[in-house]
Amino acid sequence: MWFTEDPWPPMFACGLAALLAVAFWSTSKRAVHLFVAVGLLALGGVIYFVEQIVITPAEQVEGLVANLCDDFRHKRPATLDYFSDTAPELKLMCSGAMLLVEVKDDLSLLEKSAGS
Repeated sequence: MWFTEDPWPPMFACGLAALLAVAFWSTSKRAVHLFVAVGLLALGGVIYFVEQIVITPAEQVEGLVANLCDDFRHKRPATLDYFSDTAPELKLMCSGAMLLVEVKDDLSLLEKSAGS
């Protein structure tokens, strides 16, 4: 499991630490501080690419919800596969809704803020 949902907090921390290392280097002119700064910037890049590779459970659920909405919008029979066989009433409700509802292509699954 990955330790954060997005790469920006750890990348920001690496950037701040790199700035501190550069500040120490500018006062002491010791090469070790410069190497630490470069290493921290490289670590920030590695964190970004690793975060793109790692898929957290929340991202898996997000992908499934997006696929469900897309299948529903296009009225694909595979939409019913998202529902458990132990809940036939949900499958029936979904198939009925697919017959009645027309969802346009402007459907957005963007996260709403708490105040909206």
